[in-house]
Amino acid sequence: MHARLPVVCGAATQPYPVPAGITCPSGLPNGTLYYYQGDPRRNPTLSTAKTFNGSANGLYNALELEMRRRLSHGLIFKTNYTWSKAEDEDSVFAAPLNCATTLLNSEDVKSDWGVSCYNVKQRFSFTGSYQLPIGTGKALWKSAGSLANKFAAGWQVN
Repeated sequence: MHARLPVVCGAATQPYPVPAGITCPSGLPNGTLYYYQGDPRRNPTLSTAKTFNGSANGLYNALELEMRRRLSHGLIFKTNYTWSKAEDEDSVFAAPLNCATTLLNSEDVKSDWGVSCYNVKQRFSFTGSYQLPIGTGKALWKSAGSLANKFAAGWQVN
């Protein structure tokens, strides 16, 4: 995508030279950048180039709740809930997630500020773990030899 020269609607002076007779279409609010058909490139000797810039800003806010419960005999439950919002100027590195990969206006990156492509508004998870009662001092193989105890003890199911 090449850098094009826009017209700033309603501006008394333009940031770039604009050919005579080029004006914004009626109805566009003042301050709108209008890219007219046939607008010149900044450097007409250059062709199209795709560049990557990793200087975008982002913001992540979240409320995280976690609850754990240890029950008897090695049984544990854990649950998590997250309510969040991720915002940024450019989610280009999330392109595999079917996101926009180009900026609307490379002159004003902040105008692309919005919800990130990788935003997950809510997430809930629940896990459990059970320590198997195998080995010395446990319900199964209480009197296991040291070699058998090293092999069989300490297992858990998640």
